[in-house]
Amino acid sequence: MRCTNPSGFSNSSTVEAKRCSIFTIRWFRGGDSKPFQTVASVIGGLLLTLAFPPFSIFPCAWFAFVPIINVSPDGGPTRAFRLGFYFGLAHAISSLYWITYVLHRYGYLPYILAAPICFSLCAYMALYPAVFSTLVHSFKKYCLPWLWAPSLWVILEWIRSRILTGFPWNLLGYSQGKFSLIAQSADIWGVLGISWIIMFINVAIADTLRKGLSLKAWTVFLLILAFILPYGYHQKKHWEKILKHEKDQRNGHVVALVQGNIEQTRKWDASFRQHTIERYYALSKKAISEMPSVELVIWPETAMPFFFGIDLPETEALKTLVRMLDRPVFFGSPGVAVDLAGRPISFLNKAYLLARDGKVIGEYSKQHLVPFGEYVPLKKLLFFVKRLVPAAGDFAPGKGSGIIKYGKLRMGILICYEAIFPDLVRKRIVEGATALVNISNDAWFGKTSAPYQHLEMARWRAIETRRFVLRSTNTGITAVVDPLGNIVSSLTLFREGYITAFVFPQRKITFYVRHGDAFVGFCMLTVLISLVYGVRRKAREKGGLQYDGN
Repeated sequence: MRCTNPSGFSNSSTVEAKRCSIFTIRWFRGGDSKPFQTVASVIGGLLLTLAFPPFSIFPCAWFAFVPIINVSPDGGPTRAFRLGFYFGLAHAISSLYWITYVLHRYGYLPYILAAPICFSLCAYMALYPAVFSTLVHSFKKYCLPWLWAPSLWVILEWIRSRILTGFPWNLLGYSQGKFSLIAQSADIWGVLGISWIIMFINVAIADTLRKGLSLKAWTVFLLILAFILPYGYHQKKHWEKILKHEKDQRNGHVVALVQGNIEQTRKWDASFRQHTIERYYALSKKAISEMPSVELVIWPETAMPFFFGIDLPETEALKTLVRMLDRPVFFGSPGVAVDLAGRPISFLNKAYLLARDGKVIGEYSKQHLVPFGEYVPLKKLLFFVKRLVPAAGDFAPGKGSGIIKYGKLRMGILICYEAIFPDLVRKRIVEGATALVNISNDAWFGKTSAPYQHLEMARWRAIETRRFVLRSTNTGITAVVDPLGNIVSSLTLFREGYITAFVFPQRKITFYVRHGDAFVGFCMLTVLISLVYGVRRKAREKGGLQYDGN
């Protein structure tokens, strides 16, 4: 329905305004008909998508879940499951549509096959809000939903982050990246803690609309804000002071991050290989000439499209160029794993650090691989799906430490979407990382929302760990993120260039790094106690006693 702001006092404008008001109220309260509830749930899913990059309208996340929380009681758990599924499907399709593009463009699948694969993943993602809606519908009458429902949502996101290798893309907390004061508390309880706050707001709004103002719920919410907002303000002032002091003391390194903007369809063309090497050299040389204080140059994931150390002509050519730059260069390149006899057994997605003289002084092999990007899961079932990386054989996960030392920096290396896994990043900090280096090739995503979402998730790792994140990508978005999550410098999509920044090591261990997802354990305990309490209340009601949930 089209909603307009009435001008003047015409009857038509007044009627239109009343219709808009009625629609809004019914949407928030869950409506009273099946078609209306279905539409409201779909709208809620789309609103949630608007809260994430590239739109970043973060307040949308505060009430997007209301329609699937306030499901009409006459629908039953089955209806609640369906509405939650519709909500999740609308959100997943509108935020993960780019998977179809990737599978078609680089997996060479026709849309008739690529679209169903994307839809299958979206349907899987939709199961989580479906389960959430079902449980909330079944027990909100018997126990305080604003007390346990946010914890239930955190548990579901935690499961999604781990099951089937994990896919923690666009967790609810990521929607609040623009709300810096709230985001700063991620160094205590991680992004899942922010998810808890946002879901609490949704449940409190839904509860208020269903039963009237809940003093308990909003009192608890105000108490939470009374801690979170001042804490965020204090952290910002504290770290701004530290950053300024360290910069004045020059206690760090000047780094240059290069974005070659090599088209993915030409990246692995052997005839284009030399041009790729020369482009990265030319951009690096320009960065050094404009800022001679540059001490380290960082190139993206698979910036060098050959097997470093195996393809000898290209390897020697690269070493020569590094010696000409007279700067250490960190870059990505495919590698090979060998058995005890020295025979190649699998491919690796690797990163190397070359010293000024061209010698290898550090290397890392990617540990968390991308399904379909670097290997095909369920190969016998999905035999028709090709890998997106044009190399014979599947890639294997690397082993060993993810730390490479350079000067005062102990760089925690993250290749591609390893940066979206908080546990893996925590492991880097525990290993001693004083800064995080994330190299990626987001050319796969094209001009979709994925590169913006990918950067946003990497940005949260800076807040959780209070480390600089140095993110070098092939086609964008290359960026330097400070420990507050601020983007110090960046390059836009599909632009050839470089950025420089002063980066200094940080050694402080945050509460989140030290204790990890301990908050999830609290959520599990809360849900368990609440559901047991709810089951007992439900049994008592059937026995003749009544309980209204207040």
